[in-house]
Amino acid sequence: MKSNSKRIRMSRGHIKCPSLWCCSLCCRTWPANRNFSDEMVGIACRILHLSLIALLFNPSPEAVVCRKSRSQFGEEKAVISYFNWTKKQHGVYVEIGAMDGLTMSNTILLHTCMNWSGILVEGSPQAFSALQRNAARYRERNVQVHLGAVCAPPRTHLTFSTRSSTSGAAVQGDIEQMPPMLRETFGYLYNSSTVETPCKPMAWYLQSVSHVDFFSLDVEGSELEVLETIDFRAVTIEVFMVEFLDQNPKTWKIHNLLRNLGYLECRPRRVRNRRLLPLTLSILFVRESGPYTELC
Repeated sequence: MKSNSKRIRMSRGHIKCPSLWCCSLCCRTWPANRNFSDEMVGIACRILHLSLIALLFNPSPEAVVCRKSRSQFGEEKAVISYFNWTKKQHGVYVEIGAMDGLTMSNTILLHTCMNWSGILVEGSPQAFSALQRNAARYRERNVQVHLGAVCAPPRTHLTFSTRSSTSGAAVQGDIEQMPPMLRETFGYLYNSSTVETPCKPMAWYLQSVSHVDFFSLDVEGSELEVLETIDFRAVTIEVFMVEFLDQNPKTWKIHNLLRNLGYLECRPRRVRNRRLLPLTLSILFVRESGPYTELC
């Protein structure tokens, strides 16, 4: 008895698509070493089609897209190059003043391209909402995100300047610690609202880690408070990158504190912003007894 199924016609060594809903790529490349019925090819193509849709819209948790660096002045790439981290996998970072976790991030490339894990801390509630969304999208694994600022006990809250726009996000921070130079330069941004934000010692945010490879510190004048509330007996930090907005008494206190804690300044590597803030510097400090001393 003859089959009621039509046979697929051959053309240049490949079969032709039996129907419009069949995956054309599948049909064009199907091997023509034997005859297949419409139904057989159609079912196979349909399965392939649905599998591709599932893969595109429900990617594997392991499928992390590598994101390019978004540092404001190229700090992240400079650090990776300077310390020869291009092949360093599974490091640990901390970024305080993380903003939305993407814009001006100093760690997005480390996380998505080099499989680093880390801790992100942001004090602005508006920026933190965006940080949560971006972390879920771009850093879905091996990251902790915290809403809060840094302070020493007995304080539990502080007044935080806040801006909903991207233009003001980079200069949000503790009102009491904001440098005068920053206020003068970006005075138009301070006609904005303030919010009470929770604060804790930096040691609280670091309690889940014992070793950090890279600590990015950009908190608009509160850097000293962060460093003073780290328990260096509980955690080893190899590299600090600290933003200095200007030279003032607090700047020298930070230098002296890090020196007393056993850190060396890497003088060859400074990142300057000549366009907006001529005095802005991001300076690297390495642990004196650590693996990067010879580079400084």
